[in-house]
Amino acid sequence: MLKAFNSTDKISLKSTLPGGVTAEKALAVLHDHDFMIRCDRNLENYEDITHSGKSRPKPVDAALKPTASTKCYNIHDYVNNIPGGIVNPKVDSNVEYTNLEDGLFIVAMAPLGVVSSCRWKFEAGELLIDLTFSCSKLLLPMVRSGFKENIEHINDTILRTLSA
Repeated sequence: MLKAFNSTDKISLKSTLPGGVTAEKALAVLHDHDFMIRCDRNLENYEDITHSGKSRPKPVDAALKPTASTKCYNIHDYVNNIPGGIVNPKVDSNVEYTNLEDGLFIVAMAPLGVVSSCRWKFEAGELLIDLTFSCSKLLLPMVRSGFKENIEHINDTILRTLSA
C-alpha cells in the first residue's frame, strides 16, 4: 500500500499490579507465549513457526534488552468487527514474540497491510502497554477499535491471573 494512504496510531494503557506480585511472577506470565496468545479474544488457533523456515524475524533493538531469541507464530483469528464483505473475518497473522528483561515485545503483520508493535513492560508496580500500529486510513477506526478492545481484555486477564 502507498504510504500516503496509510496512517499510524498509538494506544497506551497503564495498570497497577495486584499487591504482593513480584517482578518474577509478573514476567513469568508475559514470557509464557502460549498464555499471552490464548488471551486473544479472537483466537481460533496458532502454530509455532520459529523453526519451520516460514519466518524471518527482524532483529530487535538491543536497547530493549532481549533475554531470548525471538519466537515466531502464525496466529489464526476470527475478527468479528470487520464490516461485511470487506475481507474474510478469518485472519492469519505472522507474529514475533521477544522476551525482554522487563517485559515483552510483540510485532505482528496482518492482512491488508496492518502492522503493529506492542511493548509490555513492568515498572514500579505497574503494567505499561504501548501499542503502535499502521494501516490504511480507511481501516483505521475499525483496527483501532479492535486493538483497543483486545489490549484491554488481555490486560484484564493478566491482572486476574496475577491476583490468583
